[in-house]
Amino acid sequence: MPVGYNEAHGRGYTRQTVNKYICYIKQCFDYGALRDYFDESIADFLRRVPQLKKGRTTAPDQRRGKPVDLSVMLSVLPHLSPVVADMVRIQYLCGMRPGEVCNMRWCDIEEGVVVSPGSPGTWRYIPFTHKTENRNCLLQKPINKEAQEILEQDYIAVKRAAPESFLFSPADTMRIRNEKLRNRHFPERNHADINDVRFIVAVHGFFVRFFVFP
Repeated sequence: MPVGYNEAHGRGYTRQTVNKYICYIKQCFDYGALRDYFDESIADFLRRVPQLKKGRTTAPDQRRGKPVDLSVMLSVLPHLSPVVADMVRIQYLCGMRPGEVCNMRWCDIEEGVVVSPGSPGTWRYIPFTHKTENRNCLLQKPINKEAQEILEQDYIAVKRAAPESFLFSPADTMRIRNEKLRNRHFPERNHADINDVRFIVAVHGFFVRFFVFP
């Protein structure tokens, strides 16, 4: 065994981190041997280097991560935009990764599927791409009633007409933000009045650009 191999934990590395680095080193030498950068016997020797085994090394194991407490999530929601807050709720209710929430589309959601005998009417979400797809695994995420109510909001439900479009987008955030600002500054005006104002401003800018300062 190479010198210092079992003492790597002295710098704060866990057993899993040491094993991961060993795997990276093996892959680097395999790559070099495949392209004749050095003799293949070196890579063969490194392949026989064992990994640290649980209970047989003084290197500590990684602490398992725990889910965020519900109270912490609820305290953060008021500080988020409505779209991002809905994404956080969906992620918490359905146990999704952030990328799986961002990639949600109507064409990937099956409605009215019985995922388990005790959950009739639950929707099933099958992401078109996910973290473990390289292992040829089919990932399915059940969408319960509470999460379905979030997806039935107008700005999301309207995208059923374009099922391949993403349910959450920055454009939705900006549109909702602009609507709130417009209602705050022009509460008594309707959308037609606002559009008239925009048209007048655009015409004024045109005349200023081409006639006042040619």
